[in-house]
Parts: sequence; structure tokens; C-alpha cells
Amino acid sequence: MERMTRISAVFSALVFLAACSSGPKVVDFPDTASAPTEMTSLRRDLNQAQQRQVDLLAPKNFEKSWHAMEDAKKQSDGHADAEDVLHEIAVSRAYLNRARESADRIRPLLPEVASARMAALDARALIFQPEEMAEADRDLRDRTEDMEDGDDAPDLKERADLQKKYLDIELRSIRLANIGEAGRQIEAAKKDEAEKFAPRTLAEAQTAYREADTAITTDRHNQTLITEKTMAANAAAKRLTRVLAVARDARTGNAEEVALAQERRDATIRGLDARLDDEAAEAQQRDREIARRDREIRRRGREIAANRETEAAYEKARALFAENEADVYRDGDRLLIRLKGLKFPIGRADLPAENVGLLSKVKTAIEGMNAERVEIQGHTDSTGSRAKNIALSERRADAVANYLRAENVTGSEQIVTHGYGFDQPIASNRTVEGRAQNRRVDVLITPAPEPSGLAE
Repeated sequence: MERMTRISAVFSALVFLAACSSGPKVVDFPDTASAPTEMTSLRRDLNQAQQRQVDLLAPKNFEKSWHAMEDAKKQSDGHADAEDVLHEIAVSRAYLNRARESADRIRPLLPEVASARMAALDARALIFQPEEMAEADRDLRDRTEDMEDGDDAPDLKERADLQKKYLDIELRSIRLANIGEAGRQIEAAKKDEAEKFAPRTLAEAQTAYREADTAITTDRHNQTLITEKTMAANAAAKRLTRVLAVARDARTGNAEEVALAQERRDATIRGLDARLDDEAAEAQQRDREIARRDREIRRRGREIAANRETEAAYEKARALFAENEADVYRDGDRLLIRLKGLKFPIGRADLPAENVGLLSKVKTAIEGMNAERVEIQGHTDSTGSRAKNIALSERRADAVANYLRAENVTGSEQIVTHGYGFDQPIASNRTVEGRAQNRRVDVLITPAPEPSGLAE
């Protein structure tokens, strides 16, 4: 199995290298586009990509996308022409798309590493272990940069080492979040001669601390048990601090001073008891939140498993088409097949026989995606009137849809068509090459959603 994975990774890397031998294809925005709107959309998509760890799985292309976005912002702040700003946004979009594709290719090769890193983030590692987290991210980034360039996937040992770094960081973060303060109080008491003045209370606090630490170490996600043991450890550490202060005063002060000190401590203890009641209520609230988060983690696990299956379907669809036949992109959860190899007679919408082979591949892609909805979009260049081009684009979209219906690809009601004429160009209509790119049929496939499972 490991050997087959390496062979698959090598093949994917060769295909990817061929695609990445130059910069990505930049598709400029139409003249009607709004630079502020496109900038807002780009920032949102970059942030979403970071949440999906694209910045670590495809760091080179993500960084280029980020720099292009910053250049666009500088140009906008400097009141540059909207056309120049939109071009930089388009460059950033192109690199972001390539980064997503690279991340989609690399993520299935490092599933346990990506999962361990998310667990560390959920444990607030950026707060409790920022330096260790930064070091682990550097190691991961060094490896994924090589994979972006086409290197083989890490072997089992290297993946295990990367995973272990994040798992160790997660464990330390959970420990610091729950019993870090109790540990500091116990160490402070030891320095204040607790072994001499309050040995039994010190031993009780150390035992409670060890039990909490053991609960965290053996089952870091059993929040109910951890909360119980953590509350006991924190209460024992606080009690140690109070008892030690009284014991030291009893050895060094006179009776009146001890009595006055005890009176003050009794008032403090009453306040601490009230705080403990509040903390117990907060703990119950945390338990409810943890239970909710556990349900969310399980839901996310189901989504990840479904996403892996969907990604495999995307890759199979991409592999169906030669470069001169179609460009295949992900559009969120949908798959976009841009049929640049589809040929129609000038001004007509009947399908020549030479298109059957390409449309047969489209049929295979739709069936492989378990499509819930298929949208056929017809587009033209700007030659001729708008009304004629819209009508022509609608007829061409209908021709493709009718072929798919005749082949029983999916239910007729699941295939819809739209003719956009020249309203959605992907290139300039001022050049022959641009007009050729704009004359196209796009097939947008929406896969059926995975069943959500039983409520928990």
C-alpha cells in the first residue's frame, strides 16, 4: 500500500510540475468589475484558505498570492488606475487558485499531520506554546515547499515525526490550560518551605496535581474527567497556599498576631469558597461547551472523510481531460469543466460528430461526481448583437444538455441551461485569442451532499 501511495504521489508530482513550470494563467476582470468589491472578496477567500491550512500546505503560491494582494492594496491606497489594481487582484487570484490546487493535492498525502495541527490549534497552542508551534510550522512548511516543487510525499516515519510534534504541543497546551496555575502555586509553596511547615498539605496537593496530569496524559480529550481532576488540583493548590501561610505565622508570630491573621484568612476563605462556587458553575458551562465542541469535532471528522472522497472524485475528473480539451477547476464544492475543445460551426448550435468523444468524458465526470445538479452555461465573444449572442449561447448550452439527457446521465430536471452571450468574458474581446477563449461552454457540476448521519 505504501509503495502504491509513493507511485501515485510521483505521478501526481510529474503532472503538477508540468502545470507549474511557469506562472499561473491570469484572467483579468471585465471593465465593469469593482476593485473594492473584488478586494473584499479576495481577502475573505485568503482568510478562508488560511483556516483550511492552505498557507502551510502550499506556502510558496499562497505567499505569492498574499504579496500580490498587498501590491493591489498599495496601488489602491496610492490612487492607481482601477485597471492596474484589478490586474494585481487577478494575479493574486491566480496564485490563490494554484495554492488551493496544490493544497488539495498535498492534503491527502499528510492527513494525520493536518489533523494533529488542527488539534493543537483547538488546544490554544498559539497562546500556550507559540514558539513551539512556530517551529513545528516551519518544519511542515519546509516539507510542503518541496512537495509544491514536485518532491515525493514524506515517508511514514517523516509523517509520524511531523504529527508527533503537533500532538506533543497539543498535550502541553492542554496541560498548561488546565493545571498550569496549580503547578505554579505548588512550586512557589515548595520554595516557601512547604516541606517544613505544611508537609501533609503539600503531599495532598502534589497527589491531586499528579492525578490531573495523568488524566490529561492518558486521555487528553476526556474533558469530563479532566475537569473533575483539574478542579481538585486547583483547589488543593489554593489550600496549600492558605495552610502554609497560617503554619508559618504560627511558628514566627505571637498569639494575637496569629489570631488576627486567621481572622483575615477566614474572610479570604469565604471569598474563595464563593469563587469556587462560581468556578463550579463556569465548569458546568464549559462542560456543555466541550460537549458541543465534541459534537462539532465528530461532525468535522465526517466532513473530512467525505471531503477526501470528494477530492478523489475531483482528481479522477481532472484526469479525464487532455490539456487541449478542457480546463477543470474547483468552485467551492462544485466542479467546473471549461470545454475549450468543444467545436460548433460558426453561428450555429448543432453538435458535430467530432465532439462526441469529449462529451462522453463529460458524462463520465458527471457520473463520477454523483451529481445532484448540472448547469450547462453557454458563452460567446462580443461579435454581433447582444440578443443574437444570448440566443446562440442558449442553443449551444441546450445542445450539450440534450446530448447528456439522451445518454441518461442524470434526471432531466437535474440538468439546467443558461445562455450568457458575451456578458461573462474570461479574456479580452479585443484580440483573436481572447475571443476564442470567450467562445466556450462551461459545465458546472454540484455533487449530492453526503448524508449527515444521526443526530447526537
